[in-house]
Amino acid sequence: MSFKKNNLTVLLVILFCGSVFSQCVTKGDLIIKEDAEKFGYPFPYLYDETQDVAKTYKAACTPDLYLFDENRKLYYRGQFDDARPRNDIKPTGKDLRNATDRMLAGKSAPEKQIPSIGCNIKWKKGNEPDYFG
Repeated sequence: MSFKKNNLTVLLVILFCGSVFSQCVTKGDLIIKEDAEKFGYPFPYLYDETQDVAKTYKAACTPDLYLFDENRKLYYRGQFDDARPRNDIKPTGKDLRNATDRMLAGKSAPEKQIPSIGCNIKWKKGNEPDYFG
């Protein structure tokens, strides 16, 4: 979501971990906390303990990326870029960056939105959504 403040465009970024807690913990520490510190995230990275956020947005994998416009309407849901763990392509964020630039310029959303690819969300037993599986 973006908005104007003092003639600057502000892009609001929030990350959520929707996998079960045991998948978000290593040696007693939250992996998300470690990631935020390691990569210097300047935005909140939250744990979705109930998995309600993941279900609301029909998240399927990590990362599953959503970009909302200033009216909180979904503008882009797609991949970060073409990089994959074993394809030797350096992550650049080109697809998400392109969508963000287009949105901020008032252009229509990219027609081609390639779904994110990543590890499935680890659902709590009995909490799996209807769309999963």
